[in-house]
Amino acid sequence: MLTTAKIAIVLTSLALWSGAAMGDEPLNIKPDSRLQAKIADVSKAIGEEKSEEQFWRAIVGLNRAAASDKQELVRQLIWYDSQATDVPESMTLSMVLYFLRSEVANIIEDYSPDRAPDFSPYRGHLLGRLERKEELEPGLVAHLFRRSPGAAIELMATTVYQGDAQKPLLWARHVIDDLLWKRRFGFAPPNQPDPAATEQLQKMIARDESWARAYAAAVIREHRELGTPDLVEKLKGDKSEVVRRLIQPDTDKAAK
Repeated sequence: MLTTAKIAIVLTSLALWSGAAMGDEPLNIKPDSRLQAKIADVSKAIGEEKSEEQFWRAIVGLNRAAASDKQELVRQLIWYDSQATDVPESMTLSMVLYFLRSEVANIIEDYSPDRAPDFSPYRGHLLGRLERKEELEPGLVAHLFRRSPGAAIELMATTVYQGDAQKPLLWARHVIDDLLWKRRFGFAPPNQPDPAATEQLQKMIARDESWARAYAAAVIREHRELGTPDLVEKLKGDKSEVVRRLIQPDTDKAAK
């Protein structure tokens, strides 16, 4: 359930990211100089292509500065993003969101392990970038499809398209989700190939939209039996870096 504080964060993000007014003006966020400085350190590490160690030092420093108040960190990230004037600054929110996803994203997405996350707060941001013909941030796209392939493909399909154009994408999600539901409750055997699901993933891989291919990569990454060797090789050689990353095995899980 969304608390009052979470609702305020979501409304703020929608107002600032989409440029829409809430009443006469968007909801106000008072910038915190200490957190803004730490966020700027992350942006600087991105822009100056610092070493991985320096980048992580900036991320850890920001996380420590926010302490336990991750809701305020989200608000400060939203304010920083609204003031962005260059590429590194505009990438900072999605990069922090990705690397601190277990703490920050849970707030934005009203996350619960019992159901799919709510990605609707990202819609205005994505729509704005698409309308300006700007590339979607790879970090954000990767985060969405790692977090929940089904919720992510629905978000993208309903943001980019209307009417019949949405249907092939939404149907693919339905077929995959239906199979996973049947497996969960014992109506289908686990870890077995499924021709109908593989057919839908093949159709996604054949599409021009990199995010549709990202959906296929994210599903096959978690359920290798649904992807043929040929499909896996196609995804490994995809022109999109996000797709190539998503098809790689989860090293964290493999290590366990």
